Amino acid sequence: MSTLQRFLAYSLRHQRPIKIIVMDQAGTRSMNVTVQAYDDHSISYLSAKNKKIPRNIALDDLLAATYARGDEGDSLKNEEIERNDDRKDKSPVQR
Repeated sequence: MSTLQRFLAYSLRHQRPIKIIVMDQAGTRSMNVTVQAYDDHSISYLSAKNKKIPRNIALDDLLAATYARGDEGDSLKNEEIERNDDRKDKSPVQR
């Protein structure tokens, strides 16, 4: 698994934003995205600027990926946060 695939999987698994560097017709640019799905040819993502409309980009257009600003990439901490969120979701409603 390449480093790029590891970051895509990290974002998808934990629903955390990552920073990607893209080279396309518009030139080279960086974006903060949250991966919704990916395969061998493309990724589907939500951008930090527009979190409602999923977009697609060819995997061949991605040059690099890294953690978004403020994310240390601590998977154990993310998993603990996710467990706590799951517990809150399953707790009975108090009135």
